[in-house]
Amino acid sequence: MMQSNCVEIFDRAVPAGTAFLYAVPNGGRRDGLTGAILKAEGVRAGVADLVLMLPRGRSVYIEMKVGGGQSISGVKVAKGYQSDTQQGFQATVEALGFRYVICRSEAEFEALLIEEGVPLRFRTHVAARSSAKPRSSSAEMS
Repeated sequence: MMQSNCVEIFDRAVPAGTAFLYAVPNGGRRDGLTGAILKAEGVRAGVADLVLMLPRGRSVYIEMKVGGGQSISGVKVAKGYQSDTQQGFQATVEALGFRYVICRSEAEFEALLIEEGVPLRFRTHVAARSSAKPRSSSAEMS
């Protein structure tokens, strides 16, 4: 739900052609055959939920983390924390010079857009009401 809310904020507030946001459909349950086909096609475990493409070849990889314990490879993961695979993906992204951010709310997502200089037609004021700041540090999540 939070991810779809963030996509809606982006779609409504960001003028076309100034930035591009897309989801990476890596999650969800799949049967073994479908999983094998997707893996062969390049689906990788741990990849961030959203990618924000910005001018001048910049990209931000956004992992959405909210409540509710989740199961990763059948193992319960504490609410809102990255799996080892997600941490590995974050390390790769950062080693290649891109930004990786964990957003825990719509306010943090909107704050990220503002921080990255994405022009907004309007602000939802979600970010203004909160001291929300997206998390970029890998050390914080270990």
